[in-house]
Amino acid sequence: MKKARNKNIFLLFFSCAFNLFSATAQQDSSRVLGFIEYMQWVETQHPVSKQAALIPGIADAYLLKARGEFDPKAFYQVNGKRYDQKTYYRMDEGGIQLNTWPGVDVKLGYENNNGLFINPEDKLPTSGLVYSQISVPLWQGIVTDARRTAFKQARLLQQMSSWERIQLLNEIRYKAGKAYLDWFLAKKNLSILELAYRVSAERLQGVKQSVVLGDRAGIDSVEASIQVQDRWMALLQGRWELSNKQYLVSAYLWDQEQPVLLDMTVCPDSVINFQALDGFVIQQKMQADAWEVNHPGLKLYAFKLEQLRVDLALRREMLKPQVRAIYNPLADAGRVRPDFANNFKWGLSTQLPLLWRKERADLRLNVFKTTQTELERQYKRNEWSIRIRTFITEMEGYREQYRQYAQNIRNYEALTESERRLFNNGESNLFMINARETNFFQALLKWNDWEYKGLKAALDLQEASGQFLY
Repeated sequence: MKKARNKNIFLLFFSCAFNLFSATAQQDSSRVLGFIEYMQWVETQHPVSKQAALIPGIADAYLLKARGEFDPKAFYQVNGKRYDQKTYYRMDEGGIQLNTWPGVDVKLGYENNNGLFINPEDKLPTSGLVYSQISVPLWQGIVTDARRTAFKQARLLQQMSSWERIQLLNEIRYKAGKAYLDWFLAKKNLSILELAYRVSAERLQGVKQSVVLGDRAGIDSVEASIQVQDRWMALLQGRWELSNKQYLVSAYLWDQEQPVLLDMTVCPDSVINFQALDGFVIQQKMQADAWEVNHPGLKLYAFKLEQLRVDLALRREMLKPQVRAIYNPLADAGRVRPDFANNFKWGLSTQLPLLWRKERADLRLNVFKTTQTELERQYKRNEWSIRIRTFITEMEGYREQYRQYAQNIRNYEALTESERRLFNNGESNLFMINARETNFFQALLKWNDWEYKGLKAALDLQEASGQFLY
């Protein structure tokens, strides 16, 4: 009876161990939160993900604001004075102003002044005066100006927004993915610790019966009790570890803007792989810089440099003198055929800083910022490139170690099974069978660790490359 019971214990032990040691295989699938399902949940419900979704809309608003600088504007003003029951004067003016892309400003308006004491300069025909005004830059403002620069930068910001969204999403993807892998490892380790405890508890019962029957010394039950106690303490620590890791996973789960706390009966996937990442690895080996095409970080640096180049054109333009010519054709509102050849106003304005200190400083700052950004881009590009190569090597190395270590597991199994037979035949002692089992369990935990390191390296690779391909 004792041999049959021990045999059943070890059959349970080995069948669990070589099924990828997944205690979740028999659990209700409705209580499994899969990795892909979890990541999709994070990407759609987490506050940071929702913040990322707002970025394109914010960029569109900035572009709309920049376009608004070219919107036509209607204007109207009236000034008057009445005193001692006399209308001294009333001056009305209204019209529309257009700001064009080349920097030419156009104004169309109507004036009508009347009263007893109108300034001679302000006297107009009885029907009023129709006028237009054209303001043309002659030096500064021909190539570009502040309005055109703001529009170009807003358009670049709009193009950047999709990459900013991806970059922000990638940050939360990596953190959430790392929390899930920690949970995954804690669950697999707990499965082994639970199995180890059950085996030692069953053996303790068998040893106690053997002591009662006189087949073993009483001290054997003490040693078996110590083993049970040690494994119970390890099991408790494993449970605490799993609970903590599950809380960290829950920190990334939200629903309807409310945090979600996972029930402790929910389990992670029993198997995780990143097969979609293998294609990227093959491409990277064939072309070392293939990752640069879709890397959000590099894309953002390119847009930042382009924004600085747009600003540089404005800074250079600001070093030119301001010269504007103004021409105002005038016409009596009551005449059918206006005489623009003889009725007009004109003007010429110029402004020239004597030291150009502000303008020269702005230009110098732009050059410094451009140099800083370019150096930072080169540094980050090299860092990302090295990290990608490192994580590819780590991922493939850990995967291979995980596969190779399976042979060690089989060897530990053979040693433990051999020792079990000797123990059942009375040719071994409790110390030896405990030692064999302990080594086996430690090997299983180490095997889990190799798997975890391979998955972690794959996650690190996706974060470094800016592409999540799970």
